[in-house]
Amino acid sequence: MRFVVLLVLGSFAAAADGDQRFSLPDAIQLGSPSVVAIQCVFDRLPKQTQDALRAPFYRWVCGSGFIVNDQGYVLTALHVVEGFESTTTVKIPQGERVNLYPLGVGRMVAGIALHVDSPSVQIRESTFDIQMTVIDRDKKHDVALLKMVRNPFRNMGDPPLVLTRSERVNSPVPGVATFDVARPSEGEAIAISGFPLYELAMKTNSGTVASSWATDKRQNATPLVDSYVTDIQVNQGDSGAPVYSIAKGAVIGLCDSFTPALVSVHDQDHAPATVDGKELEYNSGLANVIPAKYLVQLITR
Repeated sequence: MRFVVLLVLGSFAAAADGDQRFSLPDAIQLGSPSVVAIQCVFDRLPKQTQDALRAPFYRWVCGSGFIVNDQGYVLTALHVVEGFESTTTVKIPQGERVNLYPLGVGRMVAGIALHVDSPSVQIRESTFDIQMTVIDRDKKHDVALLKMVRNPFRNMGDPPLVLTRSERVNSPVPGVATFDVARPSEGEAIAISGFPLYELAMKTNSGTVASSWATDKRQNATPLVDSYVTDIQVNQGDSGAPVYSIAKGAVIGLCDSFTPALVSVHDQDHAPATVDGKELEYNSGLANVIPAKYLVQLITR
């Protein structure tokens, strides 16, 4: 592991150039080439599952991640990895019933988006996929370090494909994220680029840092877990995405989760609304972010 650490230390920047200031489109163009779709792939399905699915494989976008050095290392949320590792069956509706079928052995792949003309103009549902292995885990901060089994900076494979007379699908041009480990100012303009709602299409939401110092007692009572809170609405699939300063173009943290809020009944007691005994929740629009300093600690330890 120490040899790997030396490679990592030599290939990522600790902070962005302090003199450069970016607009949102500039920051997206700078950061999006490092963002990958974390996909869960099961392509050795038992025959009974293939027959039920009417397909030889089963795959979905289970989260987001981003490349942190030119050796093909990727960061994502640990709960994305653990969700993949705990998935053994698939639910398939059949008539009035929903049956469970085994999935067999699966793998995690990083999807690097194909693009037209420039890296910022990406083609939806089209990625160059490379399998990954888990290198390290930080359970306290819910972060995982992965590594692509093939270095995307050395060989990206097939030549461009002509779509029209004026457009070509270019081989992906992967990028490397830069980090700013300083605690951001509250109100600082930031953005999150990921693959929400389990769709293979990168989307960027922007907003501000709502709280630059927060703790989450639910993760670990002692010591308290440090995190930022943003006013950006994120969704399932955004977990593991980079959160970056728009002005600096540097990653300040990793998107971990959103804060749910209870739906209340408009009566005198404002009691929570329930369905079949379960309290109804909605996305509050507040997202929790793991600070960049913990990401750098995982990469370099």
